[in-house]
Amino acid sequence: EGLWLFEFKENERLMERVKVQAGLWCYKVNNSGVGLALRCMPTTRSDMRLDPEVLYPHETTIWADRLVTDTSGATFVRVQGTKGWLFTTRDGEETLTRVPRLQDGCVASTSSSSATLPIAEVRNLAARYGWSEVQYNAESRVIAFTRMSETNGRMRVNVYYTTGTVGTSLNHPIDGPGQMFRRCTSLRDLEQIFSNPRVHTERGYKRRRNDPL
Repeated sequence: EGLWLFEFKENERLMERVKVQAGLWCYKVNNSGVGLALRCMPTTRSDMRLDPEVLYPHETTIWADRLVTDTSGATFVRVQGTKGWLFTTRDGEETLTRVPRLQDGCVASTSSSSATLPIAEVRNLAARYGWSEVQYNAESRVIAFTRMSETNGRMRVNVYYTTGTVGTSLNHPIDGPGQMFRRCTSLRDLEQIFSNPRVHTERGYKRRRNDPL
């Protein structure tokens, strides 16, 4: 049946209802030197960090899909594609800076059926994991990157940034050359692919062999 909590005890209120907003908001981490670590709930407490720790360096762009303001006025956001939370202020200092839409490549669709991957952030993620840009086609809305691997040879990732579709092309040690197509609903999904092109996003994929991207 699960676990339960109580709102009142001996006529004393122990819990307050807070409003949770759903949407899509763009922020940049504003915590020079240390960045921000995800919490497992809306709090600033250091002992509530996720384990293993997920750290966002200073000036990293993040997307939030939930926003909570507690009774003290503090605001917390859930990072899209994760179960973790960050805070916009701590001890009176701003830790997350809101980025207006259409600024710095921060463009996103609020439709759950369509994911938009901001070009600037796609390039940042690719560079972080050692990928080199080899193609950009504004008409086809695709940007492509390659990277060499000792086991897979020359790998290629095609990012269709308006739909969230990502195609990877690499050599499988048993099956040989092949492709995989996946749907990314967040930048975190894309980061997993740049980190490990074989990763499955659990949102469906299909492979076609010997058919270049």
